[in-house]
Amino acid sequence: MIIYKELFSNEFCDYLIPLIKTECILSESHKTGWFVWLIWGEQGIQKLSKEKWNIKIVDLVNKELKKSNLEIQKYELKWLQMTEYENNRWLRKHVDGDWNKTLIILLSDEFVGGETFINDKEIELKKGDGVLFDGHLMYHEIKPVISGKRNALNFWFKNTII
Repeated sequence: MIIYKELFSNEFCDYLIPLIKTECILSESHKTGWFVWLIWGEQGIQKLSKEKWNIKIVDLVNKELKKSNLEIQKYELKWLQMTEYENNRWLRKHVDGDWNKTLIILLSDEFVGGETFINDKEIELKKGDGVLFDGHLMYHEIKPVISGKRNALNFWFKNTII
């Protein structure tokens, strides 16, 4: 597990959230009380046709990540989405599919609760920070958001170097 500080500036985070909300597809998961905007890729039953992939946002995010020398380009991107939690919403402790590395980048910080835990350890993230880990091996969860909105970008990569 690697924690990255300041992958994105506050200004970039503030720009990205409304852009994704207006230009990407809101998943059916909003019916459960938390929101997922689908940006790129296919995963399980949540298929996003290639015509609906938002390559512009993927390119924008990749350009910003290159500034930080984060070497995710060596992995093949499988899925990219933005999540939003509020009103006591949370994500259960789980592991992902057997193929992936996971990267979470926090896009907001005006919320209470919503802590990120990986293998039962709290990961201290501020707006613009990220954590890269083996999502298929490490249990991870988001604790309930008590107030405000927690937005994050979630990436899944094939667990092999290209």
